[in-house]
Amino acid sequence: MYKFTLFGILFFSFFSQTLNAQTRHSLSDVLALTLLNNPQLNSYSYDMRAADARTLQAGLWPNPGLDVEAENIDDPVFMQTTFLLSQLIELGGKRKARLHFAQSERDRVALDYDVLKRQLFVDTTLLFIDVLINQQKIAFLEENLKVLQEFSSVVEKRLKAGKASIIEESNFIVLLNTMTAKSRWIPSQTNLGPVLTPSK
Repeated sequence: MYKFTLFGILFFSFFSQTLNAQTRHSLSDVLALTLLNNPQLNSYSYDMRAADARTLQAGLWPNPGLDVEAENIDDPVFMQTTFLLSQLIELGGKRKARLHFAQSERDRVALDYDVLKRQLFVDTTLLFIDVLINQQKIAFLEENLKVLQEFSSVVEKRLKAGKASIIEESNFIVLLNTMTAKSRWIPSQTNLGPVLTPSK
């Protein structure tokens, strides 16, 4: 849920700027902006680096050990120093298993990134289509509203001439008010950016 909230904030703030500026963006522009600005996708680069580091660490041999032991330090004649060099040798394929596990973890992180990216692409595309549909609805309603406003003068003339009844006029006024309300409601649904953008 958290990722979709962040995605929604980012997407709708972008589209509020787009609608306010009256500029046109293609779907590829929107997808590119989503890739660049999504905080979860950006965090995966750190996860990938950490997984690469764990893979590198898993492939290394254990560090050798050096022990120094000194006896009879006070007596230079009988002083004895012992050096012990040790190296752990892993048997039974432990190193190979450790390396394989680290590589599979890295592959899992890469797969999670790919799944999230594809899901964001799908969600972004669906929201982009919704915005385009709403823009077409707005254009259609504005055109119908313009026609109805032009037709209102004809209704007034018919009413004055006595060729139309009061009921026809009231039906026309209801239709005109409905179209006006719809033409105001759809842009408010399309332009959700100011509502969803967090205050700074």
